[in-house]
Amino acid sequence: MFEMNLEKQINEEKLLEFGFVKNEKVFVYVRRIPEIQMTARVEISHSRLMTKLTDDFSGEEYVLHIVPSALGSFVGLVRERHEKLLEDIFENCFDRDTFAEEQAKELIKYVSEKYGDALEYLWEDTPDNAIWRRQDNKKWYAALLTVSRSKLGLQGDKKAEIINLKASPERVEELLKLQGIFPAYHMNKKHWYTVILDGTLKTEFICSLIDESYLCVKKK
Repeated sequence: MFEMNLEKQINEEKLLEFGFVKNEKVFVYVRRIPEIQMTARVEISHSRLMTKLTDDFSGEEYVLHIVPSALGSFVGLVRERHEKLLEDIFENCFDRDTFAEEQAKELIKYVSEKYGDALEYLWEDTPDNAIWRRQDNKKWYAALLTVSRSKLGLQGDKKAEIINLKASPERVEELLKLQGIFPAYHMNKKHWYTVILDGTLKTEFICSLIDESYLCVKKK
């Protein structure tokens, strides 16, 4: 069995469109590969991918393609088909890896695991901006953006990754007293605020703010 840790962000909708079937928290995909007379089974969770090749005639698992020292034309063909399968999955079932900051990646993983939501990239002219929305009412509860630090009133034009979140006006006023939180960039400053994702605030605290924002936009 081949296993690897995932750093890319899976998109559940794209997985289902590709042919994966959701089994609790695991997505399963089965494809027969006629060129090598084997059947591939792929399992994907939020942090791990596993593949298993089974010989169509013997029913036994084939593993030589993951043994570096194994040589031969047939082994090479199996490796090629296995790699092509993975390429197809990565190309069609994962969101782009837009955000570079470790804290942004941690938040993406948190939202995916807790709410099952993937980032939506809505604007072609700003491909490094995306949003999360609730599935029940389609309202945004967070926007993950890349902006110039000067837009936040900070020195320099270096890019910063930020998250916009929603709260009551009273809560916004309270949060603006904290270092690392700013008046909302490009959104209603009465109901939204901006958090810079540079480690100023702990990731666990920002996750709790995401939870608050998620509840803030629920159906009334």
